[in-house]
Amino acid sequence: MNLKEYTASLYLFLKQHTNEDIAIKQAQYMRNKFEFIGLMRDDIKRLRTDFESKNGKIKKEDSLHFCIECTKYAEREMLYVGFNALEGYKKFYKYEDLKILKKWVEQSDWWDIVDIIASHHLGAIAMVCEEAKAEIQNWMLSPNFWLRRCAILYQLKYKQKTDAEFLFFVCKELAFEKEFFIRKAIGWALREYSKSNPNAVRAFIQENNSLLSPLSIKEGSKYL
Repeated sequence: MNLKEYTASLYLFLKQHTNEDIAIKQAQYMRNKFEFIGLMRDDIKRLRTDFESKNGKIKKEDSLHFCIECTKYAEREMLYVGFNALEGYKKFYKYEDLKILKKWVEQSDWWDIVDIIASHHLGAIAMVCEEAKAEIQNWMLSPNFWLRRCAILYQLKYKQKTDAEFLFFVCKELAFEKEFFIRKAIGWALREYSKSNPNAVRAFIQENNSLLSPLSIKEGSKYL
């Protein structure tokens, strides 16, 4: 099977295990913005393993194109499968792939996929490509608040490798925003970095207490 056929077969296999009650609850949790098959995370993992045992696994170098095929389906579980497989593509990222990731952020239009892309994939491509890093950082000026959220969160897994100067800069520059997902992202990013550099985060929050929202301060101070 080619990738298109492989993805279609996987989709039909997952659809055989539809649970309408779970699907309704999942859709409601996501404010009825998306369709669901009705599979929990462990179900997806188990069924995907079953499918791969009979049909083989996607090669790591093909996982970007596999993910592209997965995003063509309406049900959210297919996106979760695609982005899970994309984990294996990180060492293959090149600047041209950023255009695809950006499109997915804009089209996904919700925190579940946006946060996976931001913390896992934008972080990975920025780590190996300075040009991509610069463009992602520039998203802080985008009219699309999901892209602005990505500019805050792309370093989420960097730990000691975090560019603290940019992290504090973007948090300060976007601190005025009333958008919940921006305020939450600022707090989340500060909280994660506080695990590696608590003194720096503590000092930043104290110095910018009047600028940061109560939500950002609460989230950012959780481990301080």
